[in-house]
Amino acid sequence: MKTAWPQAPCLRLFIPFAAGIFVQYQFQCGYMPGLALLLLAAGIFCLFRFIPVARRYPLEWVRGVGVQLLIISLGICSAWLHNQRNHSNWYGHITGKDLTYIGRVSEPITARAKTYKVALQITAVQTAKGTQPTSGQVWAYVAKDSNAAQLRYGDLIAFRQQPEPIQNSGNPETFDYARYAALQNIFQSVYLKNDAWRSIGKNTAYTLPAWIYKLSTGCLIALQQTIPDRTTMGVAEALLIGYRNDLDQQLVRQYTNAGIIHIIAISGLHMGVVYFLILWLLSWLPERRFRYVKYPVAILCMWVFTFMTGAPASVVRSAVMFTCIALGKMWGKKNYSLNFLFASACLLLWYNPYWLFDIGFQLSYLAILSIFIFYQPLYRKVYVPWKWLNHIWQLVSCTLAAQILTLPITLYYFHQFPLGFIISNLVAIPASTLILYVEIALVLCFPISATIAGWLGWLTHWGITGMNWFVARVDALQLHITNIHISLAQYLLLFATIVALYYWVKFRQFKPALAAGLCLLAFTFESFRLSYQATKVRRLIIYNITKTSAVARENGSAAQLSIHPLLSDTSKDFQFNIQPGHIVTRKKQIVIKDSFPAFEVVGHKTIAYIDSSFRLPDQVIKVDYVVLRNNTRCPIEKIINHLQPGLIVFDSSNSAYCIKKWKKACERLTLRHFSVPDEGALVLNF
Repeated sequence: MKTAWPQAPCLRLFIPFAAGIFVQYQFQCGYMPGLALLLLAAGIFCLFRFIPVARRYPLEWVRGVGVQLLIISLGICSAWLHNQRNHSNWYGHITGKDLTYIGRVSEPITARAKTYKVALQITAVQTAKGTQPTSGQVWAYVAKDSNAAQLRYGDLIAFRQQPEPIQNSGNPETFDYARYAALQNIFQSVYLKNDAWRSIGKNTAYTLPAWIYKLSTGCLIALQQTIPDRTTMGVAEALLIGYRNDLDQQLVRQYTNAGIIHIIAISGLHMGVVYFLILWLLSWLPERRFRYVKYPVAILCMWVFTFMTGAPASVVRSAVMFTCIALGKMWGKKNYSLNFLFASACLLLWYNPYWLFDIGFQLSYLAILSIFIFYQPLYRKVYVPWKWLNHIWQLVSCTLAAQILTLPITLYYFHQFPLGFIISNLVAIPASTLILYVEIALVLCFPISATIAGWLGWLTHWGITGMNWFVARVDALQLHITNIHISLAQYLLLFATIVALYYWVKFRQFKPALAAGLCLLAFTFESFRLSYQATKVRRLIIYNITKTSAVARENGSAAQLSIHPLLSDTSKDFQFNIQPGHIVTRKKQIVIKDSFPAFEVVGHKTIAYIDSSFRLPDQVIKVDYVVLRNNTRCPIEKIINHLQPGLIVFDSSNSAYCIKKWKKACERLTLRHFSVPDEGALVLNF
């Protein structure tokens, strides 16, 4: 690594380019700062030309600064240009009444409980003045019916419902859905009832995206018709083409706890399996004479596999990454693989700067970089004379190496660490590799011989069944630590500690050891600060969970919840909307009740919960907050007369019709009101 810096110029390009993207995304500063840095860099280059040649060498660093400023400006401008809202033809810039939106289905459709989630590329907007060509995407949630079920990739539809900005639930510390959508350049969504849209054209064009979609659909059909069990079929679909709609959620939880979720989340592992398989099959060819044959064949096979999966973003990123690594190997120069790794990152970020903030992008590159840096030192620490045991040690070394740089991101984003990952990967990686090869053979044989494909389907079924059984046994050992929370500062300190420890072990110098010790000390102090801050939490939370009532009273490390009887602590809604806040504020004592009091006092504030069973008191009782639940029929006027609330809250168990009616009544009576479904969760700090 000491010589990697001068021999990996793409690393020196990646750092300032990523910094420019980060500045634009974080501060939304427009293109002017990038333009200013570009002019400053140009000025430095011009001034440098007037310096006599004999005096230029000591001032080479000045030209280096100019190059860095130039690359930072490119990062700022590319991130600004990538944002669709900065384009003059973005559909959201067109306002007015009686607009008709023309959208093309731009991604495979996802089936949900009552709707289909459809990504629409808005190609035009029809106004009173005519049709205007537009750009930009919107997520449409189309109510299920026979017409919606026939929608396919590339179809055109028209609708008049105006898209609304994507909003978060507002529940504390939960997944930032609006940010996730914005990173995909989608800022609005629309709900379309059965009669709110119409199909205006089917996809008949033979384009590359349509061909890729047809190919991945064919793979899906082959798996569905040859694998007899739905549970194993879901794993097979996820393993081969990344299709996750048929996955059993309990099984996903077991894979997560075992530390091998990457097996059913198609990414760099699967691309690496294909890459190394082709190289192994061609290993009989001498490397020196035939490397210009072996690596191009491997690259071709990787891209064929990419098209088979439907070319999702994660697989395309992995294909580009391994393509660049293969090119580095083909050149046969030392450190070129590392240089081409960062070259692939620069290419991908040039195409989509927002991938810098994608967790999959970060995990893939950190894992590969970690293997490049730590695999050989770890492997050489232990000499294993037996060949079969040496192969096991190689796999263990690779697994441990990949975990080193991905540890901080695992703790920060996923709040858990699977201690059993070594045991799981020793079995699951070889097993999933063999299963993937069988699945590829199944898909290739399916159009030729249904009998052979059926045999391969049964083989796939029993292989996945055995792997699932093993994963369940590892999960039963409870070898995973959950509910871990680290702050952004601790996240960065962990990276700094790992880098410092690496340099200390490699070069045996005092300064890296001191730096590692200081980072760990700062990490500990930050942990104490977070724990102390959690003890000061005093708040009431009215959660925003669709068609459900949920209220929490938090006091330090204790929390008391009133939730709907169907909302258990093991349900998906609870784990997605409530549990993240408990992890961050380090709750240890949690009491859950399935009933709501009529009145309660929290932090010297009186709260009344009104549903169909509530009876208004005969005498006036002044309360601070009134929470309306379950579409209560109690009139707003009576509530004001008997309770005189300071604020009326409509929780998320109410229908849109009732909330609209109550809003009109409150506005007529000039009464403060808050709609949880429309404005997000209500958090009252005391």
